[in-house]
Amino acid sequence: MSILPVVRKPVGTLPSGRHVLGIGDIVVTNDPVGAQGANLASKMAKFLAGRIVERAKEPFDADWMQRQSDDFWERDARYSYALSAMFLDVTEPCKEYMLAATRSQVIADEFFAALDEPQTLWPWIEGVSAVREHVSERAATAP
Repeated sequence: MSILPVVRKPVGTLPSGRHVLGIGDIVVTNDPVGAQGANLASKMAKFLAGRIVERAKEPFDADWMQRQSDDFWERDARYSYALSAMFLDVTEPCKEYMLAATRSQVIADEFFAALDEPQTLWPWIEGVSAVREHVSERAATAP
């Protein structure tokens, strides 16, 4: 059983006219295969807490909320979403990388670390030749 990954609009308007900003699965739903949903909710909460402190006494209007969501999407969420989708429909580059992880502890460690920081896999995870090149470079520098 899998969960269909979904990305929703992050800013909502209450009947009172006030705006709310969704986080976690409310905005980006990932299949739990890689625990990306839990990671994403925690990371977004930390990200927003920092941005709220920076904002200090300025208003938290809908435009500000959308900008924060857009920034977080570019920084973290799009990679978590892509990784979750990659596990649901394993791409050839991902297969190549996972096979390399069975042969190399360095690659295996890197792969599992990427569950916390999926952006470390991009852009090379998108092509088989780029994965092979990356694996070769990592193997050459392995102790």
